[in-house]
Amino acid sequence: MYYNYSYMYKYPEIYHEVLPKVRECIYRHYPYSYRVYPYPYPNPYPYLDEDEVRIMVDEVYEEMIKIYPEIDKDPLENGRTSASRRRYGRRRLFKDLIFIILLNELLRGRRYF
Repeated sequence: MYYNYSYMYKYPEIYHEVLPKVRECIYRHYPYSYRVYPYPYPNPYPYLDEDEVRIMVDEVYEEMIKIYPEIDKDPLENGRTSASRRRYGRRRLFKDLIFIILLNELLRGRRYF
């Protein structure tokens, strides 16, 4: 049987850099089992709250800034005051990307009912 793995090459390079860092962060927070099942019946898996997810996103972001410091510097924000600064920038976009990858990894392998 032939499997087509060409879909892996369609992701941007930054995705392949962020994914291992996200997995390392998940393993640090959940060393035994990192699957999250958000269902009301009793299960051995932990429930995540918003604060814990934000902490994990910030950890991955800080690790990626050490590798790619140019992500933290937005050239359009130079010289602007806080009142005239844009709400969206590289920082916000990159944290959103990390958040999406993190949720994908946490919910990966969930059974569908």
